Amino acid sequence: MREDEEQQIGQISMWTSVCGLLLPALIAGGLVLLNMDLLRTHKKFLGLCLLLGGVIELVALVSGIVSRHTGTGNMGMSIAIFALVVLIVVQVVTHYLPTFSPGTGGPDAPPSTEATQPEEPAKEAKPEEKPKEEAKP
Repeated sequence: MREDEEQQIGQISMWTSVCGLLLPALIAGGLVLLNMDLLRTHKKFLGLCLLLGGVIELVALVSGIVSRHTGTGNMGMSIAIFALVVLIVVQVVTHYLPTFSPGTGGPDAPPSTEATQPEEPAKEAKPEEKPKEEAKP
């Protein structure tokens, strides 16, 4: 392979590895700003963002391996390896995050008193009794 082709592939590797980190973060971050509970309620969405980043980082890793003799190829390969490790750690951590339904409160919400107190049986409605008038002679 010619030197200038290897240099171009190295630049592609470096920029692809940077885009593999930024693109999923910007997509997830932008949608979180629109709906703050998105990541807590929709783990599938976060998984898709991480999958997108992982695929882009794999492309950067392969192109970095091809152009490992150049500085940009080494840089792209290093960033891609680091990013893949970070993406795997984030995937494992978010797999174990608790999921909350909107409106039920979060981990800081006070405990619900409805579930801890037993229900009282409903009392039957009694007709109101009028006081008896004393008979006058």
